[in-house]
Amino acid sequence: GEDRDTMTVWDDSAYSEEGDFYGAHCTVDGGLQSLLGPLDQEDNNSNIMLQQEVVRILHGDSSAVRVETKTGLAVEADACVVTVSVGCLQQNHETWFQQSPLEHDRVTAIQTLTMGSYKKVLLTFDGIFWPVKPALIGLVASTSNGPLGRYLVLDNLWAATEGVACLEAILVSDAATWAHHRPDKEIRDAVVGFIHDALLGNNNNNTSHNYQCT
Repeated sequence: GEDRDTMTVWDDSAYSEEGDFYGAHCTVDGGLQSLLGPLDQEDNNSNIMLQQEVVRILHGDSSAVRVETKTGLAVEADACVVTVSVGCLQQNHETWFQQSPLEHDRVTAIQTLTMGSYKKVLLTFDGIFWPVKPALIGLVASTSNGPLGRYLVLDNLWAATEGVACLEAILVSDAATWAHHRPDKEIRDAVVGFIHDALLGNNNNNTSHNYQCT
């Protein structure tokens, strides 16, 4: 009926066989542990310095970068990779780069970035009751009374694996904040309820009622 929730699907032809989209943002082959492996070598132990609070990063016209810590340690290198959170970088970049300020355009880009709440919920079922081909499925609820609001995006892992009845629900903003520190069962029930209502509505005769979240 007209009061049924609506569904939108995106059929992305660039969905890769590994279960991700092509591009620079793809997951690292073998997982992030493959990046740490080369560092976990005996001959690298002397190069790993823990509990060193960085207070200043100097970079000039030359290619060298100088990193100074609170203990007085100074390290020179060809490059410096900063992996702190965006919020930390926004608050401290003037202190860290006081003697070698970052370019105006780069500072503007850093200050423009915003962070928000984000949570993924993986659900497996004993059968398929959703469109099997689209890589992403967008659901729009008829009301926003539930804790997840009106919108929910699902990553259709079945489209990538062709054998695992699995959906990945992506919670953002208020929905992700609501899910923070809540029991897994409560989050699962809310997501499954949203999917059930959005896909089925009041159609009680739909056979997908028989499929259970495992």
